[in-house]
Amino acid sequence: MQDSGDLYPSRPPSRDMHASALESSPGYRESVQDDIRRGNFDEIRGSMYNLVWYLSMRYRHDGYSMETLEPILHDFWHVCYHGGRHLSHESPEHDRLVLDIVRFRAMGPLKRPAKQNHQDIEIARTTAGVVWEDLPFLVADMTDYWLNDCATMNATQRCNIARFLAKLSSAGLSNDGLFQIALLVFHDALETARPLGSLDGSGDANPDRRMGDLTIADFLPAVYAWIQEARYKILQLSDESWNGCPDDLGRGGAMFVESDLGKKSPSGFSHWRWMFWLKRLEDINQEAKQVGEKRIAQQVSEMIDIMTGQLEDGDPLTFKKFEAAEAFIPDKKEFSIKYLIERVSDEWNQSQEEGGQEIEEST
Repeated sequence: MQDSGDLYPSRPPSRDMHASALESSPGYRESVQDDIRRGNFDEIRGSMYNLVWYLSMRYRHDGYSMETLEPILHDFWHVCYHGGRHLSHESPEHDRLVLDIVRFRAMGPLKRPAKQNHQDIEIARTTAGVVWEDLPFLVADMTDYWLNDCATMNATQRCNIARFLAKLSSAGLSNDGLFQIALLVFHDALETARPLGSLDGSGDANPDRRMGDLTIADFLPAVYAWIQEARYKILQLSDESWNGCPDDLGRGGAMFVESDLGKKSPSGFSHWRWMFWLKRLEDINQEAKQVGEKRIAQQVSEMIDIMTGQLEDGDPLTFKKFEAAEAFIPDKKEFSIKYLIERVSDEWNQSQEEGGQEIEEST
């Protein structure tokens, strides 16, 4: 960065600031981990706001370039990630964390007077977009965290971070880029051959565990999180055949690619891929019932209800488009969107009748 003249007369050189940010980052991240281990989750939001303030002050008042300050942005996403991972997704604090990020985005572009002409405005730009308007590095950093940590974290943390990412994605942040993580989740859970597993397992963290060691049940809470929290966007992106991500992230899993639906589908989201997910969930539902995994069957049934209900309540032309994809499912016995909708309705009516009978017997 060139010298900024009278605007910033007393600041340290950029190279020293950049080196300082890189040097302090590991220690700062370790302090975040210490707070988490001690259960000081209130410190998470405070750390987020402190980093936003610090970066903004250094850019506006000290004149540093965003290249120099970039390590601070990555530290910011590190704090957000661990907040989303360790706070319960059912807690108000988890929702506040999501809202905070939406608020930071609403701050708009970070600005300062231009170096050469102080009447002009200079906007804080990075290789990944404008600060804070584009939330630069959010998508890349969260994708890396998911890929690196998904297998080793415990079941509760995997569910928490999936909910966090799905909540953020449902707000349409970063040009829907976070949905590439949803594609990774569905790829690993529904498009890759795995044993069924059980939701009754311990689900403990294991630093030596690999993705290939995970069962379908290990992934199901994450799938459920995306389908429940981001249902509208998933259907929309599938209808639009969204593929705004690198091919290696948007590519289908082996089971999907080898299927008739997969042979019709491009990379990324598509109505063919959505239909494959629905069929896989129904297959998992039937398998779970056969082996007595009631919790899996119940959770999958709820996902099927959300997916088909969303389609039923939407645009009739979209319904017909998705329904036409059924022609590429070879084993269609007792499977169609309309059949699943009717079955969900019948199951709900039956549960209501059984609930009424229990009330009568108790009185």
